[in-house]
Amino acid sequence: MDEAADNDFLVVTFSIQDSLIGIRSSEVEEIVRIPPITHVPNAPPYVLGIVNLRGRILTILDISNRLGLGVTAAGDDSRILIVTVKGESMGVLVPQLSDVVEIGKDEIKPMSGSVLGASADHFLGLFEKDDRLIALLDPEATLMAP
Repeated sequence: MDEAADNDFLVVTFSIQDSLIGIRSSEVEEIVRIPPITHVPNAPPYVLGIVNLRGRILTILDISNRLGLGVTAAGDDSRILIVTVKGESMGVLVPQLSDVVEIGKDEIKPMSGSVLGASADHFLGLFEKDDRLIALLDPEATLMAP
C-alpha cells in the first residue's frame, strides 16, 4: 500500500453561513433527517434536546450555536450527523451538507484567529479543496461537554 494513501482520509463537509466546515468521516456514524426532538429543561443553549433513534437515546447539538454563530434555522437541507467522540454518540444539527472530500494530513494548515467568529480552539486546522477553504472541526474540543 502506498504510504501517502495511509495519510489520506475523508471529510464530510457542511455549510454554516458562507463557510465550509468539515469533520472526519471516521467520526460520523450516519447522516439522518431531523427526527422529532424532545426538549431538555435547563440544558445549555446549544443542546436542542434528545431523540430516540432506533432505540438509542441521543443528545442533539446545534453546531452553529455551539460555535457561537447563532441558531441553526432547520430547513429541508438540514441534517443530523450522528457523531462518535471518545465512545460517546451524539447528534449534530448542521444547516446544510455540502460534500465528502478526500484530503491528506499534510494538506491541513494551522489556524490562527477565528472562522466566522468561532474560536480557532474548535478546529484542527484549515485545508483548501476546489478553491474553497474548509475548517476541520475538532469534535473533542467542540462537542464534548466542558
